[in-house]
Amino acid sequence: MPHVLLIGLNHKTAPIKVRETVSFSKDQLQTVLHELGAYAEEAVILATCNRTEIYAVSDNIAETSRRVKSFFSGFRDNSSEDLSPYLYELIDTSAVRHLFRVASGMDSLVLGEPQILGQVRHAYTAAVECGSAGTRLSKLFHKALRVGKKARHETDIGRHATSVGYVCVELVRERMGELRGHSALVVGAGDAARHACEALTKSGIGRITVTNRTYVRAQDLADRFGGSAVSIEELEEAISKANVVISATGSPSYVINADVICQASDRDGRPLVIVDMATPRDVDPEVKNISGVSLFDLDDLEAVSTCHLEQREEEALKVEAIIEEEISTVSNWWASPPVEITIAALHRQAEDLRQREVARFLRARNCLTDAQQTIFEEMSRSLVKKLLHYPCSSLRSSGRPTDIESVGRLFNLASSDIEA
Repeated sequence: MPHVLLIGLNHKTAPIKVRETVSFSKDQLQTVLHELGAYAEEAVILATCNRTEIYAVSDNIAETSRRVKSFFSGFRDNSSEDLSPYLYELIDTSAVRHLFRVASGMDSLVLGEPQILGQVRHAYTAAVECGSAGTRLSKLFHKALRVGKKARHETDIGRHATSVGYVCVELVRERMGELRGHSALVVGAGDAARHACEALTKSGIGRITVTNRTYVRAQDLADRFGGSAVSIEELEEAISKANVVISATGSPSYVINADVICQASDRDGRPLVIVDMATPRDVDPEVKNISGVSLFDLDDLEAVSTCHLEQREEEALKVEAIIEEEISTVSNWWASPPVEITIAALHRQAEDLRQREVARFLRARNCLTDAQQTIFEEMSRSLVKKLLHYPCSSLRSSGRPTDIESVGRLFNLASSDIEA
C-alpha cells in the first residue's frame, strides 16, 4: 500500500547556515520537482525561509527515504553526515499531522502566522504545474488547506499572530528604542520585504528607502508606503544614510558583504542595525565583526516571537483538536483511494440523476408551494443517501479491485467519472 513520507528540516531542527544549503528559490522549484520524479511516485516541496520539506508517496518507503535523503545531500554538494542530524522523517499519520499543523500556523516561527497558508498553496500549485502531485498528494494538500482555513475561521489562532516582518522590527526596536526620526533601508521587493515595510510604517519609522535589482519593483513597493526607491547600484550610499537595514532578496549569493559596509561613506559614529530575513542569507556573517554594526538573522527572531504568546497558546489547543479530528477522516480514503474515488463518482451520478428527476417532477406539478417543493427536495436527498449507504459501506469494507470494477460496470460509471 502506498505511504506518505515527509523528510525535511526547519527552524526548530537546523540553524540558518544549514537551512540555506537546502533552500530552493521559486525559479529552481520546477527543476527540482522534475528531478524528484526519479525518487518518488508523487512529490511536493514546501520551501520557505524557515523550512524545506519534501512530501512524497511511495510503495517502498525505505527505498524512497534513502533516495530523498540522498537528494537532500546532493543538493549544493551537502555531506549526508553533516545534514542527517538536522533532518526529520515522518510517515503516514505523523506526516499528515505535521502538514496540517504547518498549514494551521502551528509549526511556524511565529505561532499562528498567516503567511504560511499561502506558501503551502504555492507549493502544491507548483507541484501540480510540474505534474509531480498525483491523486493522493492532491487530495492531501487540498485537505491541509481546508484545515488551515478552518483553524483560522473557528479559532482566534491568527488574532494575535504577527508576521516575521513585524517580529523583525520588534527586534530592531529592542536594540534601538523608539524608531521615529530614524531611517530604514529595505533591500528586496517580495512578500518578506513588503511585510517589513508594513511593520516599519506601523512603528512610526521616519523614512523608508527601498532598493531591488529590478528598480520598478522597488519603486512600486516604496510608493505603497510613502517611501523612496534607489537603484541597487546605489546600495552603499543608501546604507550610509540608514540607521536600519532589512534585507530579504532571496539572492543565491551575498548582497551585502563586509566590503559594502566598509565602503559606505562615513556614518559619523552612528550605529547600524541590520536584519537579514533571507534564506539563503543576504548578508555575509563577517559583517557582524565590523565596529558599530549589529547583525541579526532569522535564528535571532525566535525570542522576540513570544509577543502575545499566551493568548495564542490558548487558541492553539483548539487548533490541535481540529487537526486530530480532521486526521481521523484522512485514514479511510488514504488507505484505499480507488474505493473513495469510485464512491464519489457513484454519489455524483446519483445526485445528477436526482436533480434532473426532481426538476422534471416539479415542472409537471407546478402547483406545489415553495414549502412543499423544499420538503420534496429534502425527501429525495434522504432517499438517495439511504439507497447508497449499504453499497458504499460494503465497498469500503472489502476494497477489492474486483468489487470496484463490478460497481463501475453495474452502475455504468465511465472512467472519466471515476477519475474526476
